[in-house]
Amino acid sequence: MPTPPSSLSSPLPPSSLSLPAPPVTASAPSFPSRWSSPAPPLTTSAPPPPNRLSFCSPPTMSPSELSVP
Repeated sequence: MPTPPSSLSSPLPPSSLSLPAPPVTASAPSFPSRWSSPAPPLTTSAPPPPNRLSFCSPPTMSPSELSVP
C-alpha cells in the first residue's frame, strides 16, 4: 500500500518543478530584450555628451564632473 502513494508523490514533485522551469527561462530572455531597446537610444545620446557637457545642460552630471577638476 505504501508503494503506490510513493510512486504518485515522486512524479508530482518533478512535474511541478519542470512546469515553473520553462516560464522562468522565457522571462529571462524577455528582460534582456527590454534592456536592448533602451540600449540603442543611449548609444545615440553617446555622441552628444561632449556637446552637452560644454553647454552645462545636465545639472546632475555637470556639477559632479565639475567638482572633480
